Amino acid sequence: MGMMNKRIRDFLAGYAGSTISLMMMERLVPGQTPYQVFAGVVQQLMAEGILVPIKVQGNNQAQPALPNGYRIQKQRLKVDFFEELRSRQLSLHSLIQMDCYFKRSEVLWQKERPWLDKLEEYLVTGGLPHIEASIWERSYEIMGDEKWISESGGRGFLQRVGIFEKLKIVDLVEPLMFALNPRRIQDACCYHLIVENKTTFDALAEVLPETDFLTLIYGAGKCFLNSITQLENQIHMPHVQHCLFYFGDVDLEGIKIWYLLNKRRQARLALPFYRALLAKEFNQGKTNQRKDNKAYVDFCTNFTVSEQQIIDNLFVNGGYYPQEGLSGRELQNIGRETSWKDI
Repeated sequence: MGMMNKRIRDFLAGYAGSTISLMMMERLVPGQTPYQVFAGVVQQLMAEGILVPIKVQGNNQAQPALPNGYRIQKQRLKVDFFEELRSRQLSLHSLIQMDCYFKRSEVLWQKERPWLDKLEEYLVTGGLPHIEASIWERSYEIMGDEKWISESGGRGFLQRVGIFEKLKIVDLVEPLMFALNPRRIQDACCYHLIVENKTTFDALAEVLPETDFLTLIYGAGKCFLNSITQLENQIHMPHVQHCLFYFGDVDLEGIKIWYLLNKRRQARLALPFYRALLAKEFNQGKTNQRKDNKAYVDFCTNFTVSEQQIIDNLFVNGGYYPQEGLSGRELQNIGRETSWKDI
């Protein structure tokens, strides 16, 4: 009886009309259900004032007799739902608005309640962002899914709870910053190296014509993540294959940047640079960065077991490797002496 009661209540809550026939409710009940059980549910809904008989439509001829038609008092259906909303509202982060759910169906609330919990965790942990980011980056930060805002209903949810405009999301695509190697324009497969910092970019730009790379792209931290989608259009070469390499700082932020890039479009780690860093003494600091376990695991799988142990030890001891750990000469030697097409 309990399951049937819930099925009919859920149907009535989402039903567009204000009146309903007994025959329509009977269709919701499995064929083997005894009439007395169904009648008991309808009588309970009448006793609660959820179903109000329409007297002019008369009763059926069964025992016990039931009215043939009813007016639906939907507000009474929502008593428990409203109580749940009020209870959640009391403990909710002050920036999140819940008024929308009091005016919408319980179905929407059940769908978006887990999102609300994730959003609150994001705000409690770091507050509103101070730096602009692409829609994909912000989506990943909140939900762990870079497509949630743009493709899975996240934008509408964030707008409903009054947060979207506060997230400093940049929809416009900024131009991609890169140096071009004209010697590689005719290659059937074009190779591109993305570096995180300007010092590294400047050093490698000097020897770019001596490398396998068509472009050297300046990442500027996370700034390129949105722009990278414009690579083929900016160089007007959509007809050839493109292979991306990435070299960033070996810290939690640098690892996450590569992970976000690789989720958007495949990008190999420029391992010769990373291995040269791992052979050096690490720096201390950057203890305020947040670890993304999935990004960390995916990053480490690109290295040998012994290299993974070095990386684990690095973070256990609160260390990091900046790109600047390699001198300009070291960067240049690795860039031009490595056969990147064979990696």
